[in-house]
Amino acid sequence: MIPDFDENGNLPPGVHFCEWSEFKEKFGYTAARARMIRGLEAAMADLKDAGCRSFFINGYERHKRTESKRF
Repeated sequence: MIPDFDENGNLPPGVHFCEWSEFKEKFGYTAARARMIRGLEAAMADLKDAGCRSFFINGYERHKRTESKRF
């Protein structure tokens, strides 16, 4: 189960296990995020076909910045 976000929109520190459906519901709340999750799901299917049995998703701490560092 994924815990609730804190007042800053972050999860509490730690490892949080969940089912894929819960992950999509919790983190796919915008069209852009849903699109990224579909891409992640496709990558996970390829990894499963290659024999991968576990998948870990890491987050990052949000910072205010004036220009985007995303690629």
